Amino acid sequence: MFHLDRPAARGLVTVVALVAAASLLAACGGGGRSYGSPPPTSTTLGTSLPAAASGTLSSAHVFGLGNVVVDGRGYTVYVLDSGGTNVACTGGCAAIWPPLVLGAGKQSVVVGKGLNAAMVSTTKVGASTVPTYNGWKLYEYVQDTGPAQASGQGVQSFGGTWYALGTNGSPVGAGNTPAAGY
Repeated sequence: MFHLDRPAARGLVTVVALVAAASLLAACGGGGRSYGSPPPTSTTLGTSLPAAASGTLSSAHVFGLGNVVVDGRGYTVYVLDSGGTNVACTGGCAAIWPPLVLGAGKQSVVVGKGLNAAMVSTTKVGASTVPTYNGWKLYEYVQDTGPAQASGQGVQSFGGTWYALGTNGSPVGAGNTPAAGY
């Protein structure tokens, strides 16, 4: 017969309780979206994000990256870089990487703190007005479920690599140093 003394039994009970708690948390999941699912506000190019999110650009500190460009909700903004070339994301790409699009009737972007207003512009993609920063078309990533996340940083897909956009107008990590404030 196997016998444990009281201190050893308490230790075993603690370990079992911790393993059970960890298993329960893992089973519950984080409530995040699956890779192929668009965010709830995403539909198609031209109406991909609420105007409040895409009509404002500012900066925020993202752990490991420094200060980067974010939209009006504080979500990290990404660019698709193909060897220094600003690649457009359309079709199935836009379901995973929704483009920022200005709301109906809007022709300009509100520039928040930490950004160089001279680097902000817009361009037309079909019938939609799309904001740009230092010439880069701007996107979000569906796996970012909250402000100041960067789940899409360094992801290689759709003909290039996705990078957060530094406040200096360069992709963070594309052979560049992290943005100021790292």
